Amino acid sequence: MRKILSLFILLFFVTNVTYAFKNEPSGFRSLNWGASVSDFINEYPNAELLTQTFSEKSLEEISYEVRLQDSTISNNKINGPVKFSFWKNKLISVDIPLSGASVSETLFNTDKMLSALNILYGDSTSSFQEGSIFDKGKSYIKYYEWDGYITKIVLFADFYEKNIYDSYCNLYLYSSALINERMYEHQQKVQDDLKQGW
Repeated sequence: MRKILSLFILLFFVTNVTYAFKNEPSGFRSLNWGASVSDFINEYPNAELLTQTFSEKSLEEISYEVRLQDSTISNNKINGPVKFSFWKNKLISVDIPLSGASVSETLFNTDKMLSALNILYGDSTSSFQEGSIFDKGKSYIKYYEWDGYITKIVLFADFYEKNIYDSYCNLYLYSSALINERMYEHQQKVQDDLKQGW
C-alpha cells in the first residue's frame, strides 16, 4: 500500500512540474516579474488604479490599467487597456485583451496569436477546445497554455458565452514563482483556518 501511495504522490508531482519553453519571457516589456508598483508607475505614469474585486481582495492583489503607446503584441492589435496586477507590491500578472469587434474577428485574432505563440515558444504545454464555432448559442472555448519556470502564458478565448454576437480573447502572462508562492501561502492560510477548534 505504501508503494502504491508513494507512486501516486510521485506521479502527482511529476505531472504538476513546470516546464521551460524556448525564449521564455521574464516579464512584460520593460518590467520583469516582481517589479514594484513604484517601478511600474515610473514606467506608466498614466496608469489607473482599478477598484478591487472580491477575489482580488481575498488574494491581496491590486491592479492597474494602462493604454499602451505601442498597442500591438506579435503583430496583433491590443484591443483595450492592459491590466497589470501586483501581489505584495510585486508584479505578478499581465492581462492583454485581443478581442475583435465581431465573433469572426475575435476568432481570427485568437488563431493569429496562437500561431505567433507557437513560433515564439513552441507548442503549448497543454490545451483544450470545447464546443464548436458552428454551434451558435452554445459556448465555444479555446484554451492554450505554455507553463514555464519563469512565466506561464495562457491564451483564452470564449465565443457565444452570453449570446451569438458575444466573444472575447485575452492573453494572460503570469510569474510562475509568484503564483506558486501565493498559492502555497493561500493553502497554508486555509489549513490554519480549518485547524480552528480542533
